Amino acid sequence: MRNADTASGIAVSAVALFFAIMALRMPWYDSEWGISAAPGLVPLILSSCLLLCGLFLIIRARTKVGVTHYKKMEALVASVSSCDDDDDSAETPETSSEGRALTEAQRVLLTVGLSVAYVLLLGRIPYALATALYIFVFISVFQGKNYLKAAIISVISSAVVWFAFARIFFVFLP
Repeated sequence: MRNADTASGIAVSAVALFFAIMALRMPWYDSEWGISAAPGLVPLILSSCLLLCGLFLIIRARTKVGVTHYKKMEALVASVSSCDDDDDSAETPETSSEGRALTEAQRVLLTVGLSVAYVLLLGRIPYALATALYIFVFISVFQGKNYLKAAIISVISSAVVWFAFARIFFVFLP
């Protein structure tokens, strides 16, 4: 797990650095409101936070404190899972909606595949519909059989995201 966390931390840090560099390349003093309205400010703040998370992940993976903490959390999750008596509970993220176990690599590939499909849908169908479909399929695949709950969550989430960006922030959506 230490090597996986280190590799993930390096990847997250690299992406964060790329976004920080691109944010710094945006115009900073062209606005009449000064630096507080610069288009690169929010991406720089978010990439800085992401960089801190990546560095924290690397440090945690390389120190014994992180490994000990991870093992304690793993034991806690295992003990809580063994105490669960409810047969109607939602499936764990390690199983698909059909109940078969998915490996970590399969979950990552499935997530990437669903995300690529979502990006390909954007612009071809309305944004709110594409987002609702993406959320619905994602919840259905990873959470399981409660399709009504997945549909309600996906419709509400899509509507809230659309409203926030299109009506409050006046961002053009595809």
